[in-house]
Amino acid sequence: MAKTKFNKGKAYHGSDDVTEGKLKGETCLTDYFYFLCPKCEGKQILRVLEYEVRVHKEENEYNEFYEKKATEGFTLAFHLHCENCGFDDFTKISNIGLQQGDIREQQ
Repeated sequence: MAKTKFNKGKAYHGSDDVTEGKLKGETCLTDYFYFLCPKCEGKQILRVLEYEVRVHKEENEYNEFYEKKATEGFTLAFHLHCENCGFDDFTKISNIGLQQGDIREQQ
């Protein structure tokens, strides 16, 4: 695989700090979604420093299982950073994979 500009070519996989439900987020006064630092007290917002389209598919292979169809398939990777404590990590968002149900039953 060609070296990526994202994260200066280093791995983009998140650490244990962002798995198993430890990374949370929410909207505030607007419809913008914010990731919250899993290390800080309260709800410190994480900055998104970089992003990369890790997967892009013209068709979403999960469409055949659902009534409502996605227009395409994608996975986005994000480099997250907390200015308050220095936390630095990665996470991904995708519409390829888990698509519905109670996440606690998927673990």
